[in-house]
Amino acid sequence: MRYTTDDGEGGRAIRHDHRLLCARLTQLLHGSSRKVWRHMNEEAFFPILRFARFAAQPDAVLRLEEGAFLLTEIVKSPVACGRYRRQLDSLAAEVWAELGPATRLLSPSQRGRRHTAEHALEAMRNVLAIRHGFTGAPDHEYYNPRNSLLTETLDHHVGLPITLSVVYLAVAQRLSLPVVGVNLPTHFMVKWPLSADEGHDLYLDAFHRGALLDETALRAFMLVRLAQHPLSDERNGDNED
Repeated sequence: MRYTTDDGEGGRAIRHDHRLLCARLTQLLHGSSRKVWRHMNEEAFFPILRFARFAAQPDAVLRLEEGAFLLTEIVKSPVACGRYRRQLDSLAAEVWAELGPATRLLSPSQRGRRHTAEHALEAMRNVLAIRHGFTGAPDHEYYNPRNSLLTETLDHHVGLPITLSVVYLAVAQRLSLPVVGVNLPTHFMVKWPLSADEGHDLYLDAFHRGALLDETALRAFMLVRLAQHPLSDERNGDNED
């Protein structure tokens, strides 16, 4: 399948970068290797270049799911992004219905209240984890490469802590809920930021079926994890528990 680039300046810039990359690789290759290179798909590097240009944008304009789709395209054929966006739209609509009118349009003061955070995160958990079964990959499947891809997580409702968290974050973004990702030692979660007066941040563990944790529960959880998987462990970036 031929890979197509965006029209306009973005597409021209990617094609320019691609020509420079191809020219440099051709210079570096010799003999039979050069013959092999000539037979390679000349557009094989487009997904990498597209992701590099996406990642170079200011954080404020980055759309998390778009980056996840571009990463998927590096290892798979072009992704039908529209289908997966519609799936996320549908999940967000279900959470919107679950929230009820009191939580749908939040004022700044409401966003900072603990009962609002609890209600909204419970609604997300009820829809994504309970109704649709989004959960962490079992031990024997944890290191399957497909668990690292957002598209596979959306297809099978199973994934790693970070891919499952991306689903929650994409849904929250559609509903303007102030949920952010948290890269903890050996794990990844999402949280609703709250002040000390409101009991501090409230965390949601997408890998463990949307379990909610306050800061006390989070500290206990992390102590157990760090005892099981010390930071010197080569697997510390992602673990199955």
